[in-house]
Amino acid sequence: MPKTLAVMLGCLLLMGGHAVAGWQTSFTDQGPTFTDPTDYYYPTVVKQAGTYHMWFQNHAGSDDLWYTSSADGKTGWATPVQCLLGGSAFTKWQLHPSVVDTGSKLRVYWSGSTRGIDVAEADYANPTAFTAVGSDVVTRGASGPFHYDSAPSHGISQWYDAYVYQYGGQYEAWFTSDWGIHYGVSADGVTGWTAVNAGANGIPVFKKDAAPAWDSYTMGKATVLRLGPNDYHMWYGSGKSGDPKAYAAGIGYATSTDGVNWTRDAGNPMFHYTDGATYRDKRTYTPWVMLDSGEARMYFSAEANATGVDSIGLTTAPMGGGPTALIPEPGVLGLLLLPFLRRRRRA
Repeated sequence: MPKTLAVMLGCLLLMGGHAVAGWQTSFTDQGPTFTDPTDYYYPTVVKQAGTYHMWFQNHAGSDDLWYTSSADGKTGWATPVQCLLGGSAFTKWQLHPSVVDTGSKLRVYWSGSTRGIDVAEADYANPTAFTAVGSDVVTRGASGPFHYDSAPSHGISQWYDAYVYQYGGQYEAWFTSDWGIHYGVSADGVTGWTAVNAGANGIPVFKKDAAPAWDSYTMGKATVLRLGPNDYHMWYGSGKSGDPKAYAAGIGYATSTDGVNWTRDAGNPMFHYTDGATYRDKRTYTPWVMLDSGEARMYFSAEANATGVDSIGLTTAPMGGGPTALIPEPGVLGLLLLPFLRRRRRA
């Protein structure tokens, strides 16, 4: 699809389609979709050419990057294989992967051994063989564009993850630090990352809540879907002191009109380790949300208290006539497929 037409379709999102009201918080737990005793977590999923591709972190001693695929994204996941970086296995502490389809490559962002954001790309034909394209690409320290408070000397020392997508001809990202979630933009998604709230020295746009709130310990890996110019939706992981894992107790939801000022949903947490689902009664976090064929899917990390087994959980929400594809399809917002292109529906 030509890029200009794709962008036009993205703009039409606000003009057509009838999504189910409240789908953003109406997910139903489908249980674990992918489980193995070697402990899989931090999923990132891309649908490309009709196949669901999942990359995840293997917690079995090496914490490196692995890959599997499925025809429907729910069942029948292929035997996982270890991903390669420059022909060699990803080394220890390739943490918290996030993959985006750039329209020509599959690009993975992760927190590397120095706790900077590293970047590599793979061809569609071989989604397990990556070539490095950038290391420590988001400047840290006092000279960087991001800080943990308004003092220009208080720079970020380490990044835990990055959620990246394309919008409006540039890349946007949500970087997690010890202090919260930061919002940045880059022309090519690799170099020149700058803070959206630069006037505030790039401080976090979303921070932990005050104790004893359920999300008062820290902010976890987030998904942000930008459904329009002034329409941001965030799903994030968090917890509080006293939880089995204070950073991984549950999943919350928030909205924003500018990506800087956020409002938590009154029904938070959407999911919590105390819900009674034994496969995730120790950890429930790292949501990865994607929209597909009238359905919203949330893949996330889960851990069972009794066995200690990590698995990839799945929750789904029907969307009716809303957008049928969004992040992380090729070009992201550029490749929305709207139902009214197939059938017009009256408002």
